[in-house]
Amino acid sequence: MKDLIVSIILISVSLTFVFGQVRQPAVAGAFYPAEKTELEGIIKEFLKESKIQDISGEILGVMVPHAGYVFSGGVASYSYKLLINKDIKTVVMIGPSHQFLLDYAAVYDKGSFLTPFGEVKINEKLAEKIIKSNKLIKASTEPHINEHSLEVQIPFLQKVLKGFTIVPILISHFDYEKCELIGKSLAKVLKDEKNCIILISTDLSHYPPYEVANDVDMQVLREIENLNPISLINLNDRIMKKGYKRLLCTLCGFEGVITGIVCLKELGVSKAIILKYANSGDTKYGDKEKVVGYGAVAFIKETQYELSDSEKKELLLIARESIESFLKDGKVKKFNPKSKALHKEGAAFVTLRKNGNLRGCIGHLVAQLPLYETVSQMALAAAFRDFRFPSVTMEELKDIKIEISVLSPLKRINDIKEIKMGKHGVVVEKGGNSGVFLPQVAEETGWTKEEFLNHLCSDKAGLSPNAWQDKDTAIYIFTVIKFEEE
Repeated sequence: MKDLIVSIILISVSLTFVFGQVRQPAVAGAFYPAEKTELEGIIKEFLKESKIQDISGEILGVMVPHAGYVFSGGVASYSYKLLINKDIKTVVMIGPSHQFLLDYAAVYDKGSFLTPFGEVKINEKLAEKIIKSNKLIKASTEPHINEHSLEVQIPFLQKVLKGFTIVPILISHFDYEKCELIGKSLAKVLKDEKNCIILISTDLSHYPPYEVANDVDMQVLREIENLNPISLINLNDRIMKKGYKRLLCTLCGFEGVITGIVCLKELGVSKAIILKYANSGDTKYGDKEKVVGYGAVAFIKETQYELSDSEKKELLLIARESIESFLKDGKVKKFNPKSKALHKEGAAFVTLRKNGNLRGCIGHLVAQLPLYETVSQMALAAAFRDFRFPSVTMEELKDIKIEISVLSPLKRINDIKEIKMGKHGVVVEKGGNSGVFLPQVAEETGWTKEEFLNHLCSDKAGLSPNAWQDKDTAIYIFTVIKFEEE
């Protein structure tokens, strides 16, 4: 009789999940407080103690840990604090399935998730589109019923966002090809979705000693920062082969991280920022002999530059005055332009031409300094540190014409069909060697795309001409805003 009652209860619960579609809290009272006031207090304290970074660009995704709040809540709050007051309507949540070994991505597609703060509805229309986008993605509620990796994120989201919906997705032990297919399918669906972000749920290293965790976790976070899933996989393999004491894994949500990065890059993310790292040994509840690592990361689509004619003229003047001042007294002139746009971080190349011939060209591919500082430094580098040419002299400066190319963020591509000759600059990278051609190289030479890539590999990167065809050669494209002196 007792067994019959239990069976009826279990069937009833299952029917509630399938038909009622209100997913009940599974770990409230264990991973986080079940009482509303206590839960609100602990989240409020976490957010208060976390620091917010000044980030330029659009936040398209965050990575957060999913352990008990007393261990990882302080780290998670760094990602969530970035979302306060953001106009986010949908959160696509990607996390690992700890209890089900899946051969598909499981989407909770209808109803809502319940927490002590109330219900959060599923974006059912978006969930349906995602499911239809790829046969590897299926509607499946059962794996979600007792899974904590996404549940623990929802109370935080309820405290920092208003009027939002979710699409919860669980991923199991997939190979890279499956992760890539799912990630690209997600991106195709989400590219037209407004006010939507990706949330990636993962913890870092599991159970090594404190010092090992610090070392391994920072290596992994740096690769995530590089937005290169293949390099992340290779790093994971190298770390695991070293046989660190008690190291079970580097990322418990490894496949979700790979899938998320693929998706975010397809959506235009070009920068990842590590917001916070700690492990359980840093809390009063954990020891340092056996720890779990936690990281918070933001994924950013960098703002494209738009420059007025007056701003372009000012940058050209900064470039010329930088060279002229250094020729006069050997000092680097300081500038403080009024335009806010010139104070934003920017990547740029400065090209010098004398009587139409190249006289120097050097630049930064990645934005690291305010744009005006980048232009000043690159002007000096093109004039005095391009070792293909002797240093510029004061006598010839009047005959030199300055050209500036302000770069968009780099975008990695998998197919050279994406390269548009004359529009895109290209970077190749393999084994520590790299080279770059600006878009104008194609215009000036008239090369075919294959000739362009052959010369880029051999002339600029020091690789074999056909190295661009190797699967382990990374190819990036970018656009430029180009302008020159009259």
